[in-house]
Amino acid sequence: GYDEVLEDLEESLKNLQTDKIEIYQIHELGPDEVEQVMRKDGALDAFKRAKSEGMIDFIGLTSHHTQVMVDLIKTGEFDTVMFPFNVIEREPEAELVGLCRSLNVGTIVMKALAGGVIRNIENSHRFLCGYPLDNILVGCATVDELNENIDFMEKAKPLSAEELKKFEEEVAPLGKDFCRRCNYCMPCPNDIIIPVMIHLTWQRMKGQGYEKMSSHEKERAKNLSIWWQACTECGECEQKCPYDLPTIERKRELMEKFS
Repeated sequence: GYDEVLEDLEESLKNLQTDKIEIYQIHELGPDEVEQVMRKDGALDAFKRAKSEGMIDFIGLTSHHTQVMVDLIKTGEFDTVMFPFNVIEREPEAELVGLCRSLNVGTIVMKALAGGVIRNIENSHRFLCGYPLDNILVGCATVDELNENIDFMEKAKPLSAEELKKFEEEVAPLGKDFCRRCNYCMPCPNDIIIPVMIHLTWQRMKGQGYEKMSSHEKERAKNLSIWWQACTECGECEQKCPYDLPTIERKRELMEKFS
């Protein structure tokens, strides 16, 4: 709500020891939350007040729902938009990217490597170089990874049609129903680290096949069974997942395979 936004902003300014935040974003907006943001005296009005008073420079929007972003960008109220975009998740290329360019809305790409699932970093950068984007976010665990990404980006040139086809074939086995490790499903009431203990384990099993897993990999997965058993199937994780992943179903499949 209006008051909560301004309270959070004041706290952020205090914690950051500054009097202005350049880009302040309405984060992870879902279809059922649009009215709450856009209504009179809603969250957007609070953002606009903060901008008029010089507390922020730009109003940003982030979401995993392409149509939500397209509809809201058309209102002219947002300066930037952050969205997932990679060789697997290509929904933004149909309208969103071009719309942002035509309306001078800054574009910020998240999940450039699909949450680390895509391992071909160079081609991931080259894929995105084929679009008019402003900023690409890539998570880095070490300084070496940071430098590697900078090097790829500085040298990157768009993929040729043949290279793109090969890249698409390379990632095709991943499908689209994989965990991006965004951690929106967390925290779990029973302290299960859902992205790692369930989804990544399930993806590893599916990706290489149960039969091809080494005895060490199978034993490591089996050791997680105590956590799978702790799941009460409350469904909170599935309600919070922006990709609608069937967490409970995957947990059951893991228990059946590794029991």
